[in-house]
Amino acid sequence: MNCLRCNTPNEPGATTCIKCGTDLSFLPVQTTPDKTVQYLLIIMGWEYFCWILWFVIAKLIIPRSEAANATQFYDIAGWGMDIVSIILLLIFANLAKNPMAKGFLFLFMAIRIGLFIFYRLANI
Repeated sequence: MNCLRCNTPNEPGATTCIKCGTDLSFLPVQTTPDKTVQYLLIIMGWEYFCWILWFVIAKLIIPRSEAANATQFYDIAGWGMDIVSIILLLIFANLAKNPMAKGFLFLFMAIRIGLFIFYRLANI
């Protein structure tokens, strides 16, 4: 086992470091990492990806192609991105172990569903 202070190798079961004399009886507790931050970053990355994709389609692709069915494409792409976002939020909210992060994800999912109902379903 190596000393936490000077990284000198010591005998297994040693109580003090042979080089610096640091107490080796204290061992840091190994915990499993919480993946909540990773889930939040994936959700944020997905949302930013959707907005950038939406911007590229709206500003660069559709005006140049002058497609007659642009509104149909916007509807399909919008529905798809909204549904995938809601599903990802539901999955990660159930996987999150931190209660505050879980609450945030469920709140964000409720807002997302509310906007989905208001914007997508109200315009049918």
